Amino acid sequence: MKNHKFIKYFAAIIVAVGTIISVIYAQQRDTKTTQTKSDSNASCPMTQKDKSHEDCPLMRENKTESEARKEDHTNHADHFAKVNERGEKEMGFSQTKTAHHFLLMKDGGAIEVEVKDEGDTASRDQIRSHLTYIAQAFTGNDFETPLAVHGQIPPGVPKIKELSKVIKYEYQETKNGGRVRISTSNAEALTAIYEFLRFQIKDHQTGDSLEVGN
Repeated sequence: MKNHKFIKYFAAIIVAVGTIISVIYAQQRDTKTTQTKSDSNASCPMTQKDKSHEDCPLMRENKTESEARKEDHTNHADHFAKVNERGEKEMGFSQTKTAHHFLLMKDGGAIEVEVKDEGDTASRDQIRSHLTYIAQAFTGNDFETPLAVHGQIPPGVPKIKELSKVIKYEYQETKNGGRVRISTSNAEALTAIYEFLRFQIKDHQTGDSLEVGN
């Protein structure tokens, strides 16, 4: 009889222990599931039920950054194409058949344009005519051509116009085109000239050095 009671008592203990283990396992499983959901939400605050993975704000942010870079590249290319288009109209010669160079010098700098093909005398003569005009226009404080070509007042121009009396512009003929030599002994004017020429280098994408040469 005692053995029978002992067996029943022992069986009850086994059942109780099994129940406790089941409860602990269920709690651990719920905790792990909650943590997984939390981690998932940390990387993407929207659930699969609410939105697709592509609609996740973080995914949209990455996608937007990529699209912004692509759009910036496209806008830059479009701007350069427009500069060339307006340049051809204002200067009277092909921008693809000629090469622009903007040189920074100790006493100022130079705007230089030459034909790529030495036999292209028509473009060469157009360059010389245009640069002769530019030297005269700049001397008269007229910077309408750069404004028309670039679609904005180039940096440095306001100060250059303000200090026009201490800046000299001289047309010089070169073998395959010509140049406008810009010079000054005024430090403030020199800074403005460098600003103007560096802008031209970047907007025309000439690849010329942004540093001051001889």
